[in-house]
Amino acid sequence: MDFGLTDDQQQYLKSLREFLAAEILPHAAEMDASETFRRENLTALAQLGYTGLNFPEPYGGTGADLPTTTMASIELARADAATALSVGASLALCGYPILQYGTEEQRRRWLPGMARGE
Repeated sequence: MDFGLTDDQQQYLKSLREFLAAEILPHAAEMDASETFRRENLTALAQLGYTGLNFPEPYGGTGADLPTTTMASIELARADAATALSVGASLALCGYPILQYGTEEQRRRWLPGMARGE
C-alpha cells in the first residue's frame, strides 16, 4: 500500500502553505493577544476553497478526499490554531452531520453557504 502523496495533493498543500504564510499566519499572534477572530480569515479560506473541502461538488464543495482534507486542517492549525478550531468546529460539528444525516433539502439549503464561508 502506497501512503505517499499524489502530485495533486503535494501541489495543493504547497499552495495552501504559501497562502497561509502570507494571509493567516501574520495575524495569528495579534488575534491571540486581543482574543478576537478575524472574519477576513474565514473569507480568505472560503475563496481558496478550504471551507468546502469536505463537501461534495453538488453542495458547493470540492469533494476532496479525507487525506487531503486532514492534511489541509493540519496545515491551517500549524499557521493559526484558533482559526483552525473555529473553522473546523463549524464544518465538523455542523456541516458534517448535515452532510451525513440531513435530508437532501437540508443539504442543499445549508452546505453551499458553509462551503462559501457564510
